[in-house]
Amino acid sequence: MDTDGDGKVDLSEFLTFMRREGYSHMRSPYFFSELDHDGNGALDFSEVMTLYYIIKSGRPFCDCCGNFIPGIFFSCVECFKNPQSSFNLCHDCYCSTKCNHNHNGRV
Repeated sequence: MDTDGDGKVDLSEFLTFMRREGYSHMRSPYFFSELDHDGNGALDFSEVMTLYYIIKSGRPFCDCCGNFIPGIFFSCVECFKNPQSSFNLCHDCYCSTKCNHNHNGRV
């Protein structure tokens, strides 16, 4: 991931890695800024380890706005039975009712 060997991962390196590894739903400057806890514009070792945990644990992203969901979220009852087709919403998208889903009213 750290292609220039400087001991940190900048936004460009992050986006390239996420695209190459097929994590398109995590490939955004917004998610990078969420990981960059100290706000220095680069991910250090502990911030990259946080990314590793998120990837391996399968933490959800909102299926409406696409943002990472660090806390409480809402899932479709019907889709929850199959993790490959789950439908998850962050609190804001759930409250706004702006997202359509084929299991209407079951989120």
